[in-house]
Amino acid sequence: MNLDCEFDFFDLVELPFDPHEKAVKRVSSAIKKAKQELVFALSVESQQIARDNLLKKLDYLKSIESAFFSNEGKLTSVIAQLAERKIMTECAKLTSAAQLLKQAGCHTITSGTVRIHLRKTKLSRAHIEEVYRDEGFTISEIDTLAAYPKFPTNSEGLFMELDALSKLQDPNPNGADLRMIKDLYFFVAYLNGELENAAEYRNMTTSELEKLLKSAARGLTVRNDSFGIRCCSLATSARIYVFNTDKNRAAYDIYLKYKSSELQSLFSALKDVPPNFLYLPQFADNCIRGIMAVHFDYYVALAIYNKEAGLRDAPYIPEKELVKEGN
Repeated sequence: MNLDCEFDFFDLVELPFDPHEKAVKRVSSAIKKAKQELVFALSVESQQIARDNLLKKLDYLKSIESAFFSNEGKLTSVIAQLAERKIMTECAKLTSAAQLLKQAGCHTITSGTVRIHLRKTKLSRAHIEEVYRDEGFTISEIDTLAAYPKFPTNSEGLFMELDALSKLQDPNPNGADLRMIKDLYFFVAYLNGELENAAEYRNMTTSELEKLLKSAARGLTVRNDSFGIRCCSLATSARIYVFNTDKNRAAYDIYLKYKSSELQSLFSALKDVPPNFLYLPQFADNCIRGIMAVHFDYYVALAIYNKEAGLRDAPYIPEKELVKEGN
């Protein structure tokens, strides 16, 4: 039979192609199921163009079905031929993608990238790795995002709430300047009437801060003004998500480094950098050093760089580690 067709058999019947299914019953069942779905789709479709397309798919499956099975009920070589063509097509697409990455200066992919291609292309691992190696890529087992910091739940929401609070005016005419509230330590100090002594609150234990927030939230529950309600909600969230454990508090301290003005400026600038520059060692390593300067270690800085530069799927991997000057 003529294998050239506008439809993709494996997409229509949702069968694997690399390697292809060899069990007669599974192939037969998949084709039967696909035909039933097309018949149902026809019964509810009223647009003639769409109906014509559905009918073409149904006719294609009927013709392919007769060619797939021999008189003895065994699979013929047709499915193997279709699978080989599908593999060649997908490998060609992947080769084009790899060549674009290479032009951008990327010469290494990770096992995580391979897993993404496994899901997207349905190609086997062997074929995916072969395509990249043929294009001169190195496949690294390093997960460059494994060291990316794990921030407390709702940390971004808390940051936005604090930012909104800092733009308001204290309803108390003699109240503190809310623009001084930069983080939760400042906020706890404010709730206790000691905003100017916020530095001292950083030295308190997690348990002490949790108790202060719990007491403040209890006092704020009697207020029904929007400012009081906002502060009560913020105090409760801070107690539940940040100052409930030493681990979450430590994660929040890391988050504050991540949200520093220096890093946010860098992350913003990265969005406007041409893709080929992101892989240049001189450029990338300088960015990583900048992240390390905010007291992140090397692997964390590398993970942050790849995420913020949008290189999650094809990360920058230095040929050698930088001096760990950020510890």
